This record gives sequence, structure tokens and C-alpha cells, in this order.
Amino acid sequence: MEFRYYNEKLAKKPKLSVDGIVPVSLHFSHFKGNKTPPRYKADTGTEIALKVAEDSSFDRNRVPICTNNHYDTDGVLAVWAMCLPEDAVLSKDIAVKAAECGDFNHYTTDEAFKVDAAIEGYRNSPNSPYAATIAGLDTAAADGYVYQKLSHMFPDLWQEINKHKILWDHPLDDVNKSFDAFRAKSFSVKEFWDEWLSVVEGPFAPHPVAVDRFCQGRVFLLSHLSPVRKGTSFEVAYAYYSWADTVQREKIEWVEMAPLAEKLNNQDKGDGKWLTRWAGQGDTAVLRYSKPDGHPAGSSLPVADVTEALRQHLKTGPKVAAPATAPEPAQ
Repeated sequence: MEFRYYNEKLAKKPKLSVDGIVPVSLHFSHFKGNKTPPRYKADTGTEIALKVAEDSSFDRNRVPICTNNHYDTDGVLAVWAMCLPEDAVLSKDIAVKAAECGDFNHYTTDEAFKVDAAIEGYRNSPNSPYAATIAGLDTAAADGYVYQKLSHMFPDLWQEINKHKILWDHPLDDVNKSFDAFRAKSFSVKEFWDEWLSVVEGPFAPHPVAVDRFCQGRVFLLSHLSPVRKGTSFEVAYAYYSWADTVQREKIEWVEMAPLAEKLNNQDKGDGKWLTRWAGQGDTAVLRYSKPDGHPAGSSLPVADVTEALRQHLKTGPKVAAPATAPEPAQ
């Protein structure tokens, strides 16, 4: 099976769409709206591709093109599992753990975190050996270039993970900083079980992998001292897997946050706004106090008041489906 990064030339050709969703394709995706055959459904694209890899009845000659339309760890590993199934099934455990770390901020081991950081780093880090080559390329061309470079790097990448330290060293330091702060109680965590809400207060923005590891809720209210002025920075996010069409992880009903944003804006005297849309917004982030461009701002509201308002809104606010996040086909 041949991998080709998605482009318009592939639009009308039969193909397997792995991880993401593209037109005229057989879906092997965990993005919402997918039509993946039920027997292959799983929480990550990598797990889906591994199920296909383990299915001896699957006809690989039927559709010889495998494609994806975005770059991330789960996508890279899903493509690898689809194109090189014999190798992939021998590394199932580490591949799935790395994919969960990348897509869901879910920590299991340092090794899996390092693999995710290395794969992301090859595409996005200034320390990537490909950084100079892809600097002048558009997004699709850069994504496709790194896909091809990594296509034969597994399983050597995790078997010799220390050779890639320049790509995972700083990310691991960053997440360990948050791990240490949670363990030292520099971050306080209050769990409100009726709403499955975790409220985190701390001296800086916690790493999302640490939030997933140390909080039990399905909704997170994250607060820390504003880095730019007196006041507090706030962000509300749903569980980091809740954007996906999951099988093992529970489905989460989202609540529309616009009414709460309006209410808090009427009370807040800080230098920003409560926003439901902002630049750089994460897949499951739904509410933030910041400047309109997404830069930090300081809210005047106490954490206790925001917590109580959010708790009430989670109980009474209008329910909405989590937004579909399938990437648009790269141009």
C-alpha cells in the first residue's frame, strides 16, 4: 500500500482515509462524522489502523492508496500501521500509548511521551533536522515531506529513543515541571463530583498532560496568576479526548458557554474578555479570559465566583454537541 499526503489531485481517486477524513475515501478515522466500519472502530486512528493490520481478511489490494490530511503523532503512526502492518503489530503497545499522548494529552510512560514529542518535533521543532528544508514549504508540502522521512523510521525511533533527545528533552522538562508542581501541591485541585468538574489553581498555566494525569473531572477550570498584570487567567476545557469519536472513553455532553461568557463579562472589571473563540484555541477549550487575540489578560473575578458560576451553568446551560474537528483537506 502506498501513502500519499492528501491534495486535490487525490480528491476523486479511491483511497483509504486514515486518522483524518477526506472526500471519496474509505474511512479509518476517529474524527466525528466518520464512517469507519464498526469492527475497526477505536479511540485513536492508530488503534483503528492496528485493528486493520491484525485482520487477515482485509484486502489491501482493493484500494492501494492510503492518505491523511494533517500531521500529528496519531496520524503518522496510523499511516505506518496501515502501510507496514507486519511491523506495526509488533509495536502495538508503544504506538497506541504515543498516539494517546499526542491526541488526548494522556500520559502513560516517559517512553510514550518521548515518542510523541519526537514525532511532533520532527515536524515542528527548530531542532528538527528537516527544519531548514521545510521552512519555505506550504503546510501540506511540509507535512508530506516529514511523513515520508518518518515512514521507515519505526520501530527504530522508540528502540533508540535517546538518539532523538534533542526533540523530546525540553518537552519532557516542561511536563515534569507541571508534574512536580502538582505533587508538591503548588497546584491545588478541587473536584466537584456532581458536575465532574476539576478546578485547578496554581502559579502558572499547567501542562495539559499534567492536568489529564492529576485531575479526575470531565471539565477543567484552570486558573493561575496572570503573567501580564494583576488578576487571574482562566480557561475552561473539556476532557482532552472529548473532541473525538471514542469507543472506550465515555461520550461527554458539552454545554454551550456563550451565555456564561456574557454573564461573566457583565461582572468582570479586568483588562480582557470572556471568550468562546480565540486564536490558538485547543480542540476541547471552550471558554477563556484573555485579550480578543488570545493573549493573556487579568480577570478581576475571584476563582470561587467563577467556579460557582461554572458549576451552575454546567447544570442548567443548553447542551451542544462537541464541534467536529476533522481537518479540512490541505491545499
